[in-house]
Amino acid sequence: MRNKKVIDLVLILLTYVVVKVVKKVIGFNYNPFKEGIMTVNFLVDVAIWGTVYAILYFLFKIIRAKTGWGAERGEHV
Repeated sequence: MRNKKVIDLVLILLTYVVVKVVKKVIGFNYNPFKEGIMTVNFLVDVAIWGTVYAILYFLFKIIRAKTGWGAERGEHV
């Protein structure tokens, strides 16, 4: 169980870093305090976060399945 919490934390932190890099590369800047919440930029921001998280989640899942990381303690891969 502890291993899964560590993986989740790493996944969230890695998602944050990748999202920051993607936003910098595409030149996207969104501040919900200035622009409001229900705007097109909000939807783009959420879409970027969701896409990056989903890609990293499935990459982590594939890596865990191939390496058996966490399986030695009876955790489900």
